[in-house]
Amino acid sequence: MIKRIPTLLLLLGTFQVLAQVPLNQWIDYTDTYYKIKVAEDGLYRIEYDLLQEMGIPTVGAAFQIFHEGKEIPIYVSTEGDMATNDYIEFYGEKNKGTLDQRLYEEEIWQPQPHRSLFSDTAVYFLRWKEGITPLHYQNTSFNLNEAPLAESYFMEEVQVENLDEFYQGEPAFYKGEMFYTASFAKGEGFIGEAVEGRKSVMYEIPLTHPYTQIGVNAEGTARVLGLSNVPDFQNEHHFSLLVNGERFLDRAYDGYDIADYAFSFSSTILIQNNNTLRIDFRSVGDKVDTDVNAITNLSIRYPRRFDFDGAAFYTFQLPNVSDPNIEISNFNSSGDVVLYDVTNAQRFIPDNLTSKLRVWLPLGSANTDNRQLVLVNTSDLENGVRLVEKMEVRNFIDYSQSTFETANLVITNSQVLQSNGDNYLQQYLEHRASFNGGQVNMQPIDIHQLYDQFAWGIDLHPLAIRNFVELLVQEWQTPIQTILLLGNGVRYNLSRTSPAAYRKAILPTWGDIPSDNWMVSDQLGTSTIAVGRIPIREAQDLAHYIAKLEVYDESYRSVFCDLDNEWRKKVMLLSGANSQAELFEYNKQLDTYEEYFTQNGFGGIVSRFENVGSTVLPIPKITELVNKGVGIINYMGNSRGDNWNIDF
Repeated sequence: MIKRIPTLLLLLGTFQVLAQVPLNQWIDYTDTYYKIKVAEDGLYRIEYDLLQEMGIPTVGAAFQIFHEGKEIPIYVSTEGDMATNDYIEFYGEKNKGTLDQRLYEEEIWQPQPHRSLFSDTAVYFLRWKEGITPLHYQNTSFNLNEAPLAESYFMEEVQVENLDEFYQGEPAFYKGEMFYTASFAKGEGFIGEAVEGRKSVMYEIPLTHPYTQIGVNAEGTARVLGLSNVPDFQNEHHFSLLVNGERFLDRAYDGYDIADYAFSFSSTILIQNNNTLRIDFRSVGDKVDTDVNAITNLSIRYPRRFDFDGAAFYTFQLPNVSDPNIEISNFNSSGDVVLYDVTNAQRFIPDNLTSKLRVWLPLGSANTDNRQLVLVNTSDLENGVRLVEKMEVRNFIDYSQSTFETANLVITNSQVLQSNGDNYLQQYLEHRASFNGGQVNMQPIDIHQLYDQFAWGIDLHPLAIRNFVELLVQEWQTPIQTILLLGNGVRYNLSRTSPAAYRKAILPTWGDIPSDNWMVSDQLGTSTIAVGRIPIREAQDLAHYIAKLEVYDESYRSVFCDLDNEWRKKVMLLSGANSQAELFEYNKQLDTYEEYFTQNGFGGIVSRFENVGSTVLPIPKITELVNKGVGIINYMGNSRGDNWNIDF
């Protein structure tokens, strides 16, 4: 008995996406790189033994590290031949929202710039290459006898955490109907609690060793987003922001706008409430009945004393346009203490002849207002320095120069496709190349190559595929015809917050209401590339799929017009709408499809079903037809998650 598996055609629109510059320009494809994953901010050390284990040459002067497409400064304990006690050190930060900015039409649309929508884990790439001029930290001395008076404070920046409510972004409207698309809309992402009219939310920010003096101010920035809209009312939103009970912001704005609001206040209030700032965000609600606001990002910069509470690692910033003299107390200095100026690639050994660590920094050479400083006890391998325990070899493939013999690609995740020595991917490729499989040659592309080349190594980032496709469109003389995504996709807001959902996410997709089409569209929102997906989660899923596919393709090659194959002529057209007006628009499109399927040599037998409203009821006739066999199912309408607006 032949199992009749219907071919499911989902009508997917094409949408405009922003043109992105490929992020692989830093790569020399003749070199080998070594991938290092970093999930927390810290000073990281690569020891000589790990370099030896990886088979990397160990002349110190030839090492470089790249991050986010740029070389970063590193310290190598010797520029010559390394030995047992030698090492490489670099300052690494967890992944933030820098790359995510490119998903939005405007930078301000991003709700939390410091938080990634996809992963906390950043990637750094080590390279050894002779004949280069690497960016290494320079040991820098200073003379405290000529130093100016020590600075009293530095500006500490703190970010309010736990802004974890997911928001779909500004909705779109068509003929009065509200809907959402896969695009990264204004404000889409993780935000603070929604505050309705005449209500408020309190954010408490603990401060450490604040410096208080009349004339010295603290600063804050709140990114505020409108979650409601009254179309005929201008500036219907009205919010206020209070710090420790005193009002510092009182603003009105319109609709779904999002903007940053800066405020400042005297440092003298920092010691109130046991050194705790209480930020009261209020929706005033005096203009319209529906006034919903939210803070999406809240940061405070306050003056702090140079007291580091016994820490063995600390990062802070100072002005780069001056030469500050600093004296640090209460730092764990029971060992070798080093101060790294990350911005200017300088390394200092603080003076510790007194109870304080003292450093006089020279005027910065980098063209930036502030310098990033890292103070670390390099003898403390538990709280000071983090040891790199693992690196992954990465030999990059230059896809701009690749000469594949096919215009059909299959993007895979190599880490999930092999099981007990069985190479199911190869079995699938061989079947597709066979006579029964359609004689289609497909070129496999590993998603990890794409993450590392086109998305700075960030797992599940959809720009990995988007930028890869853009490169192919620009560079390949033979146009790409099809891309198959061989792996399950999960909405990013779920994979970001649920470990179980993250494990099910094998390949990326685009947006909260996911669309794979968005990853292959050009800057005009159109694409000549057909994209599809087989949502496997593990190797065995692919094995089951291949077994079904072989049966299906074998039956397809049999006599097409006999009675056993009559079901292939049956077409089911489904429409699911929220309103009669919407249904009318969908049915106009489906009228065109019905005409196509019943004519043009296909001779299809068309059945149509529709549903209006949010209540999805079973339609017995659909079940009956599917069980008897349907060749094509075409759905136009609303869908969400794992269901459509019609039950089939």
